[in-house]
Amino acid sequence: MKDTLVPGDVVMTDAHAYRHMQPAHESIIVFNRPNERGVLVIKRVIAIGSDTIRSVNGQIYLNDKILNEPYVSHTGGATDDMMNFGPIKIPPGKLFVMGDDRDISLDSREVGFGLVDDSDVIGGALYVFSAGKYIH
Repeated sequence: MKDTLVPGDVVMTDAHAYRHMQPAHESIIVFNRPNERGVLVIKRVIAIGSDTIRSVNGQIYLNDKILNEPYVSHTGGATDDMMNFGPIKIPPGKLFVMGDDRDISLDSREVGFGLVDDSDVIGGALYVFSAGKYIH
C-alpha cells in the first residue's frame, strides 16, 4: 500500500465495521491472510461477491467498466500475470483485494493468496498515524 501506508505507520482498525455487512468497493480492510491465520494483511477491496473482474495491461475492469483508481502507483517490474488476468467471477462471501502499489503487491492475483473470505475480515482501516501524527 505504498503512498497509502509506509513502514512505521500505525493503523487504527474498526473491528465492528463489517460484522453485519460486507466491505464496499475501494474499502481498505485488515484481514487474516488466506491460509495463514494470525498473519494480518491490509489491502484495498476491488471486487465483491457477484462482481466480475479482469485486467488488461494493468487497467482494471469491474463488471466491464474501467475503474478510476487515483490511489494506484506503478513502480515497474510487474509480471504479465499481474498486469493481465481474468475475467474472474467473484463468488458470494469472497473478496478480491489488491495493494495500491500494483506492480509488487502480494494480493488476490496470486494463486497462493487468492480470494479473501468475508469471515477473515478483522475490520476496516479507520485512521493512519505516521510518526505519531494523524494523516488520514
